[in-house]
Amino acid sequence: MPGKQLLRRLHKLIHLVGPRRAFLFLLQWLMRRRLIRIRLRSLENDLLVRRSDSDITVLWQVFGERECDVPLARPPRFIVDGGAYVGYTSVYFANRYPDALVIAVEPARENHQLLVENCRPYRNIAIVRAGLWNSDAELKIHNPGGKSWAFRVSESSEPGGDFVSGITIPQLLAGHNAPEIDILKLDIEGAEEALFSGDLQAWIETVRAIVIEVHGKRCDEIVHRALAGQNFKESRQGEKLIFTRMLR
Repeated sequence: MPGKQLLRRLHKLIHLVGPRRAFLFLLQWLMRRRLIRIRLRSLENDLLVRRSDSDITVLWQVFGERECDVPLARPPRFIVDGGAYVGYTSVYFANRYPDALVIAVEPARENHQLLVENCRPYRNIAIVRAGLWNSDAELKIHNPGGKSWAFRVSESSEPGGDFVSGITIPQLLAGHNAPEIDILKLDIEGAEEALFSGDLQAWIETVRAIVIEVHGKRCDEIVHRALAGQNFKESRQGEKLIFTRMLR
């Protein structure tokens, strides 16, 4: 990591963890530890961060920039973290809304392993290794960019590679006895094209708020076309689009 970039991230870390813990984190980083434990000021439990990946960037987006903050009229009961990565957003939601059930969905095996570790202390997080999709098709995992936050999935029956089951939102809700979704967070690396091209009427009216990162112009168009007329108010927070259902 270039020196200036490291200093910028260290400055952000000090904001989240304090000077002493930021210094200890930097020492472990310079010692080239593959996995580093970090304790944020706002948390009672450690989080695992990979040295060679984009984890620290995602950590800052979630806890520093609070990209997934959503204005709600009442406390949420059911939250879906689609594309849960290694669990930072799930942990954020679990701490902010301790009475809510957070369903964390992640397809990639390595990310899922860290997701389990980071979410282990939280009884209100349920973890599902699957890919959000418009059917229960078998999905193949691709990672053309090499970054673990950029895994993509596609329907495939080709032999070889890493496969995971697709899961629809109605299936997810039924499996957890959840009648609705108060917050649907989606960072699913282009799979929003398939998700929002499916049968939205089976689930969209159960959703109160959507926090989504769209990937490319086509995905953006499909998402906006699907949500048109659904009584959502749109705003932006960092890299996320926020759709909040308006009261009728």
